[in-house]
Amino acid sequence: MYTLVVGFRGYGAPEWLALSSLGFILWHLGNKWGILLFGCAWVIASGQHPLTLGAGLAVVLLGVWLRKSPRMLLL
Repeated sequence: MYTLVVGFRGYGAPEWLALSSLGFILWHLGNKWGILLFGCAWVIASGQHPLTLGAGLAVVLLGVWLRKSPRMLLL
């Protein structure tokens, strides 16, 4: 709770990672520009915080999992 009150987020890694995830999902659905959005946003997010590298890889693994069961995108 204390962190939520006085914490300062001086970086935008979570937002860039969310945009990166959206780009990957768009690419997965057939949008050609989605992979460009994924790549650019992931590089920017990785420059903001190093843990984003692992999270971006998790997004890719999620995409591979979604390719096996595309109905999960509708939930």
